[in-house]
Amino acid sequence: ITEIKLGIGEGGSGYNFPLHPKAEPNPISSTDPVDPVDPADPADPADPVDPADPADPVDPADPVPSNPADPAPADPEPVDPEDPAPADPIPEDNSETNISNTKDTPVSKLPKTGAADYQGVGLAGLVGLTLAGGLLIMARRRKI
Repeated sequence: ITEIKLGIGEGGSGYNFPLHPKAEPNPISSTDPVDPVDPADPADPADPVDPADPADPVDPADPVPSNPADPAPADPEPVDPEDPAPADPIPEDNSETNISNTKDTPVSKLPKTGAADYQGVGLAGLVGLTLAGGLLIMARRRKI
């Protein structure tokens, strides 16, 4: 993928946004010729599959055409109703990841807290506190 195409409706105008930052966007013209699919043309990649043609590997009863190169799907293992449910796996020893003293621990080994997910909440709180403080100051001076 080298660019993202955005358009408005059928035959509308749009713009190509290249993913490379230094590339120039290319305008999309609604008058660009569209190559229609010719079902009679064997070289056309959108040629419909003919179920009567032995060269087309299609089973008419199969709703999805199958590829003969694909392996057959594996049968699921039979479940024994008298077999008890498997026990929960024993948890691994996580003593290396449970860090209690982070003084000498490199940053790459510290547990990730996900604080970046709440960065916008902190910024909104800071703006809100600033506005509230300004209103309090103005109220004390009887400006509002």
